[in-house]
Amino acid sequence: MRNAAVKICALNSENARKKMALTDEVKRNTVSVVRSGFVTVLNSAPKALRLCNKALIGLEILRAEKE
Repeated sequence: MRNAAVKICALNSENARKKMALTDEVKRNTVSVVRSGFVTVLNSAPKALRLCNKALIGLEILRAEKE
């Protein structure tokens, strides 16, 4: 379960990075949130996935604002 959560989170983050060109500030914020998810996954896989999903939702909002 834990490994699956980390793999899903990493895959989703990579796909999000490929979808849009991010500013350095957004990249730093996203990496920070995703790293928090990876640390959290040691204790709670569902919580880590929620953190990653929040980061992805933020990326989608930023992409929509750019269009």
